[in-house]
Amino acid sequence: MSISDLTKKLPLINSDNKKVRILGYVVYAWILLSILGALVPAENSIKESAAEAELKTVDEWYTAARNIVVPENEDESRKKIDYYQRVLELDPNNRSALLDIAWTYSSALNDGVNAVNYADKALQLQPRNVDLLEKKAFYLEVSGKIEESMS
Repeated sequence: MSISDLTKKLPLINSDNKKVRILGYVVYAWILLSILGALVPAENSIKESAAEAELKTVDEWYTAARNIVVPENEDESRKKIDYYQRVLELDPNNRSALLDIAWTYSSALNDGVNAVNYADKALQLQPRNVDLLEKKAFYLEVSGKIEESMS
């Protein structure tokens, strides 16, 4: 099929009205470029970068991290951890961010060592917190340190 055969089948281009033909060329060009991905970016990275640039407060970074409810892959997990790291840069004693990082390392990345490290940091803030001690024991158990988790 040649281009001339194709243009015969496009009603807007074959119109007798010059304005309709011009509009037809614009519409068909937009459709073609959209299909090729030239008009609409294939990735959301531009939007995400702009959104990240607007985040400034502890609450904004924390909310952005919490919005990644269940990371679907390693990149999302690392992004979630990065957001929590931004929280800790602004508020180094944020226990919730420390625990959420530990949980993400443990559940999404199967990294018990880092999970235990962040649980320990939270325990430094509240050494007698039973909930934190239980979480640390869980992370130790998951990382294969069963004996240490029972002590």
